[in-house]
Amino acid sequence: MSVSAEEDVMRIKKRLEKMMKTNEIDVNVSIDMLNTMKKLQIDLQILKTTGIGVVLNNLRKSCNSEELGTLAKNLLKNWKKLVAVETGPATANSPNSNSNDSSTQPTKSPSTPSTTNGNGLKRTMSDSPEVKNESKNMKTENGSKAPTTIHKSSSHPTTATTAQQQRVKDLNSSMKFSDTRDPTRQKCREMLAQALEVTEPIENGAALCDVNLIAARCEEVIYNEFKGTDMKYKNRIRSRVINLKDSKNPKLRENVRLGLISPDKLAVMTAEEMASDDLKELRAKFTKEAIDDHQMARREGAKTSLLTCGKCKKNNIVYSEMQTRSADEPMTVFAFCQECGHRWKFS
Repeated sequence: MSVSAEEDVMRIKKRLEKMMKTNEIDVNVSIDMLNTMKKLQIDLQILKTTGIGVVLNNLRKSCNSEELGTLAKNLLKNWKKLVAVETGPATANSPNSNSNDSSTQPTKSPSTPSTTNGNGLKRTMSDSPEVKNESKNMKTENGSKAPTTIHKSSSHPTTATTAQQQRVKDLNSSMKFSDTRDPTRQKCREMLAQALEVTEPIENGAALCDVNLIAARCEEVIYNEFKGTDMKYKNRIRSRVINLKDSKNPKLRENVRLGLISPDKLAVMTAEEMASDDLKELRAKFTKEAIDDHQMARREGAKTSLLTCGKCKKNNIVYSEMQTRSADEPMTVFAFCQECGHRWKFS
């Protein structure tokens, strides 16, 4: 890792953050800085240490220049490819390195089930089919069999089923939305994306839909429904965020990430539909109790036309009397309107 390259990236990051904080983005200066970064030898360690990817993504969303946005987007794509290259092939090449260089990586060492690549990322060699076959017959220097933990780790599935992967892939590719420069809409998309981050473990190896794609598509559906960012729009966004963040309802967030609930459906779901199973049962219980009370009030009591409902102004009233206070006080009359369901009491 080049120290000078890391220092240059940190300097550019601070300047970009300062411009975005003051909301005074100099397009020409920003383009020059991004072109400078294209020429630097940036590796995965620099990206992790500086966090420049997050800053560049925020710059792309907040700038009004198409040229600057395109340049930032291309840089991010190149860095994603770099991450894939530096983290992926390490394990695939590890069997060859064992056979070619016995002095640096002994083939019979008990530590061979896992290795560390050049970037310091720990990789499990048992992911490779060749290494799995070799590890079955691997022995230590004293002749005993190698630890059996490698067989335990490889016995569990680490990849999602083909059907589930294909469903997520199709959903990611089908999510269409337009870019927006509206700060309110951008903030809403960020809030939705943060709420969709999964913190609890999901089934082994399951493919997950991209949170940014889901958030952008969901926000656009809501925006198109209300034709603006008025209070109804904000309330709809807020209800999605609250329910997705609910620690007692992780199933909603999990189903959205697994593609079982599409962004279009998420945008129009009611509070009852988004609620957890426990809350749904509780609501059903309360509803049943309310219905029972309602039916009891309709059956009990005397019918009269002398009372008038204060809500619908009709005289279809059922009432009953009960002594709720001391004996020398008048009885309390409980009235119920059979037209609109309004209840009241008087004495």
